[in-house]
Amino acid sequence: MSLVGHKQVVAIEWNLDSYYKPYYYGHLCVWINGKPVGSFKEISTISISASYLRDFLGYSNSRFYAGSERMSRDELFNLLYWRFICDDNEDIIFEGSDSYLYMHKFRDVFWLDDIGEYSFRDKIGMVLIDEPVLKRQRLIWKEFVSGVLNEFFMPKKYFDIVAKEFLNEFNNQIAKVK
Repeated sequence: MSLVGHKQVVAIEWNLDSYYKPYYYGHLCVWINGKPVGSFKEISTISISASYLRDFLGYSNSRFYAGSERMSRDELFNLLYWRFICDDNEDIIFEGSDSYLYMHKFRDVFWLDDIGEYSFRDKIGMVLIDEPVLKRQRLIWKEFVSGVLNEFFMPKKYFDIVAKEFLNEFNNQIAKVK
């Protein structure tokens, strides 16, 4: 079992179980404010999670939404996530290629769903926003089964630091396997 970060703030916990070229499989969980988010029971492709996370970190200088610090968690989640998935009837909506491209811009910059891989898939929708005015990062996630919308604030760039630690530790682990 490996862990980076602090469970009382944000941490990533994982366990590598197997390697079937070129993928590494295991279990993955994100800890936020002392609570596990995602299902550690699910087998995930940890190497794919790492790849998504590497891509996500590439957008860290763009993870700002003007005025977000004045928005409620509901407003912000609806704006950055939910409006691209569901309308009032919760039917999937994509209106033309412009809407689809716009959604992908938000997905690349703000959405953490893919990072959780099977631990999150169809269970959790999550966004990360940098709020430099208040020198913090803001995580908002929805638990799809219960419908609960959660929010947590952490110090500026904290998630990015934990994510980089995860990538370094994961790379060290797989270097030993090869």
